[in-house]
Amino acid sequence: MREFTHTLTGVVGTAGFHRAQFLDVLAAHLDDQRVEIHFSKRLVSYSDAAGSSVRMAFADGSSASADVLIACDGIHSIVRRQLLKEAAVKCENAGSKEDILLAERMRASIEPVWTGWIVYRSVVQSKKFAER
Repeated sequence: MREFTHTLTGVVGTAGFHRAQFLDVLAAHLDDQRVEIHFSKRLVSYSDAAGSSVRMAFADGSSASADVLIACDGIHSIVRRQLLKEAAVKCENAGSKEDILLAERMRASIEPVWTGWIVYRSVVQSKKFAER
């Protein structure tokens, strides 16, 4: 369990990107004949049984299944909320003191929290970045 949660939360937290740019890049590299992307849908929940596809339920009453769910649902992420709640329960059920503390950290990460940091976005050419 610790290996999974370490990968999930990382040492320095989660990584973020500009959602629209990420979606544009992702869509440009997927085969339209084999992949269906659901834009402008509000996810309500998902289920992920071991060995089967991910089943997604949307607010408009529709649903879909997929092999992979890539969550780009923003700061109030339904996916993050459900994923962390389920992972916290697994940690608590593992029963060790370390796992219970990890579960508490996961539950504390469910809701977005103001960190006090202000970040400005900018585009830097990779060549200039590599020089530093």
